[in-house]
Order: sequence, then structure tokens, then C-alpha cells
Amino acid sequence: MPTFKILLEFIYTDNLVKFGDPEEAIEILVAANKYGLERLKRLCEKHLVEVVDIDNVLQLLIMSDMHQAIELRRMCMNYALTHFDIITKKEEINQLSKSLLLELIQNK
Repeated sequence: MPTFKILLEFIYTDNLVKFGDPEEAIEILVAANKYGLERLKRLCEKHLVEVVDIDNVLQLLIMSDMHQAIELRRMCMNYALTHFDIITKKEEINQLSKSLLLELIQNK
């Protein structure tokens, strides 16, 4: 279902359809942040927190930092710190902003 349709449905019904995959939840979170739909944003964060793993933690950390998804950011940072040795060997580590990388290293 297209993101904008999901946003409109949520605005009018206060219901959220199940996410097809994490990418859909990310798209909706970004749009919810853009349009100030905090409850929808929190619901997306809640879903994404449940799917954090080694393969997506860095992508989710970057995205959560960019879109002020505080709870998701905190969870991703904790997960990355727990799996620091594995995470730092991934190619995606180079995509982290200087501030995120510094925070990760300082908290290790």
C-alpha cells in the first residue's frame, strides 16, 4: 500500500495496517516525522525496534538519527554496542555520520 494512503487512513481511522516489511515501516516513519504525526511515528518505531538485527542495525541507526526517532535510535545504539566487534567490520559502518561514529566509539 502506498505510504501516503497509509498516512491518510491513519489520520482518519487512527488504525494502522500491518507492515509488510521493515522498509515499509521506515517509509511510513519518515513520512510521519515529516508531517508531525507523532503517534504514527511511535508505532513505526515500536515495530522497527522488534526487527533490529545485525544486518539492519546500522541502517536503522542512521535513519532514526535523521528523523528524530529517539526510542529506535537508543535501541539501535545499544544493539550496536552489544555487537560492537561484528558491527565495526561491516561495510555500512562507513555510512555513519561522524557524530554517530564518535558516540558509538565513546560509549564502547
